[in-house]
Amino acid sequence: MMLKDLSRQLKTMVTLRSALTSGLILSLIITASVARASQKCCEEASALDIKIEGLKLENVTMEEALIALVDKHRSRLMIGFEAVPHPPQGESKTISLQIESTTVGEILSRLCQADSRYQFKAVTSQLINVYPKGRTSDPYSLMDIKIRDFVFRGKAFPHTLARTISKLAPELREFLDAKAKEWAKKAGPRGGSPGSLLTGNATPPEIEMDLNDVTVRGILNAVALYSRKLYLEGRLQGLEPIGWKYEFIIDPNAPTGLGGYPRWSDF
Repeated sequence: MMLKDLSRQLKTMVTLRSALTSGLILSLIITASVARASQKCCEEASALDIKIEGLKLENVTMEEALIALVDKHRSRLMIGFEAVPHPPQGESKTISLQIESTTVGEILSRLCQADSRYQFKAVTSQLINVYPKGRTSDPYSLMDIKIRDFVFRGKAFPHTLARTISKLAPELREFLDAKAKEWAKKAGPRGGSPGSLLTGNATPPEIEMDLNDVTVRGILNAVALYSRKLYLEGRLQGLEPIGWKYEFIIDPNAPTGLGGYPRWSDF
C-alpha cells in the first residue's frame, strides 16, 4: 500500500514538473516572439516610411527639392546630399512635380526618376544618402578617401564639424594640402578664404567622436547621427538635427589643384 501511494506521489510530481517545464518553455517562446515583433517594428520605423501630406515643386534643383522635403520633418529626417559636379553658375537641371500624400521613399523615387543622375539609399532608419550614380561627385573621389583615425573632443556644433571636415579629417586635409602645393609650384600662390562657421551666442555642446577606418562620407554620416543624439538629449540649444551636403564646383583654374572647389556644409 505504501509503495502504491509512493508511486502515485512520484507520478504526480513528475506530471507537475512536466507542466511547469512546459509552461516555462511556452512563456519563453511568447517572450521571444514579442521581442522579435518589437525588434521588427523598430527596424521598420524608417525615415523612408514617413508620411508627407503633399509637396509641390516647380523648376527646382535636386538640392532645392530635398530641402523642401526635409523641411517637412526636419526633426526626424536627415539627408546626406552629394551633388553632381557643376560650374560656378550653378545647376541647370530642374524638377517640377506635384506630389500628393505619400511616403518619403516614394517621393525620393520620383525625384530620382525626374533627375536620373541621382540615386538614394537609407543609411540608418533616420539618415538617407542621395548621391550621383557611380559616385561621380568629383574627379578625385574625395568622399571615398579612407580616414584611419578621426577623433574630435571639444565644444562645437555638429554644423561646424560638417563645414570644416576638410580640416578635421587628417588624410583628407593632407591630400588637399598636397594638391594645392602642387598647383602653387606651377602657377604661384593665390589667396583663399575659409568657409563660414556657425557663430552666435549659443553655447556649443560637448562632442566626443572617435572613428576608425571610415570614409569622409562615413564621418559626415556619423556627425549627422550625432546631431540627432544631441537633439534628443536637448543639447542642441534649440537647433534641429542636421544632414550634410558635398558639392564640387568645376573650375580648371582653381588654386586647389583639383580642377574645381570642393565644399562641405550642413544640410
